[in-house]
Amino acid sequence: MEKKYDIIIIGTGTAGRTLASRARSTGLKFAITDSRKYGGTCPLRGCDPKKVLASASEATDLNNRLIGKGAGSHNSLEIDWASLIKFKRTFTEGYPHETEKMLADLGIDMYHGIAQFADEKTVIVGEDKLKGECIFIATGSKPRKLGIPGEEYLTTDEDLGMLQI
Repeated sequence: MEKKYDIIIIGTGTAGRTLASRARSTGLKFAITDSRKYGGTCPLRGCDPKKVLASASEATDLNNRLIGKGAGSHNSLEIDWASLIKFKRTFTEGYPHETEKMLADLGIDMYHGIAQFADEKTVIVGEDKLKGECIFIATGSKPRKLGIPGEEYLTTDEDLGMLQI
């Protein structure tokens, strides 16, 4: 099916959501699409979950280094990874639904799937053909390979944020 829009947004992360949040006040017809769960990398798989996991590790390490030095607990701390991952899920699991609800409340048409350009003003998502006056690409970025020895041991934000127990 072919639909016409003023603006098509590819990506539901921070940049895509920020532009979409202005849709209601403009009177323009918006569409948004994502090939993954709505919400983007940072809140779902990247920055936010990584910060929680890294902070727990840092706090545990700092406590253990300070034992017997006038601070820290009397006993060595350990991380309960199952509980920590369960906590992480409290703010990641509901986020795609909350994002979709916010977009629906704004009257934005939503599409799920890989967006492929047919031409400079047309995007194909599954069986849908979206024509837009403007197409805003907000797909984020990928970590750059460093080409250094030991690179295979490095972990990206997304790798850490996707950690499951």
